[in-house]
Amino acid sequence: REAVSLALDRERYAEEICGGFLRHDRAGIVPQTWVGDASPRNPAQDVDRASELMEEAGWADTTGDGILESPAGDAFVLTALVLEPAAPEVVATLEAMHADLRDIGRGVAINVVPRDRFVTWYSEERTWDLVVYDLRLYPAFAEFDLLGSAWDIRTNPGGWNPGGYSNPDADAALEAYFAAVEVDEMADALADLQEAITEDPFALWLGYPQDLTLLAPQVRGFVPNPVWSTLDTRL
Repeated sequence: REAVSLALDRERYAEEICGGFLRHDRAGIVPQTWVGDASPRNPAQDVDRASELMEEAGWADTTGDGILESPAGDAFVLTALVLEPAAPEVVATLEAMHADLRDIGRGVAINVVPRDRFVTWYSEERTWDLVVYDLRLYPAFAEFDLLGSAWDIRTNPGGWNPGGYSNPDADAALEAYFAAVEVDEMADALADLQEAITEDPFALWLGYPQDLTLLAPQVRGFVPNPVWSTLDTRL
């Protein structure tokens, strides 16, 4: 996982695919502004170090095709499972990742499939390496089922932890978050969660969206409402 992460040129994705509207150095899954922990960071691209890690792990190009093989002869091509329809920038990013990973003898096989095939492949066959979602995040943190071991889809049919990610520190942080009744306590728990999953990533962080805000010339400033998307939903 570290080698793959080091091989990625996130800054290029931000500029070429997202038009600059991506904070490519930001890591983690808790971007909500009320948490306020911006310390987790993505590593800069380091192809040499990524290659060293692969060599240390015993991977080598034994067939001469530019793709590394394990000691058992398995080619290191990551199978990416993408739910159709996929946004153009999602596929473009995966294609860019494939180009970067080829520099360290790896690659990405991109599979954009309809929902019925996606569900079967994702939850039953489980013959994939990366599962790709188009995920919208809202002011309240509700992505715990991607991180908690209790939501492992192998044991919990209602779960959403596709890779069976298990991290005791992440589980403890989630328990503290659920038990918290004060906003500061919740923020502290999510900061602990960010630290745990940055040190032991369950996913490849590519950055955070940098939203474009347009204002009329006569408007001198604005105060964003952090709860606008849930305003009056109790009604």
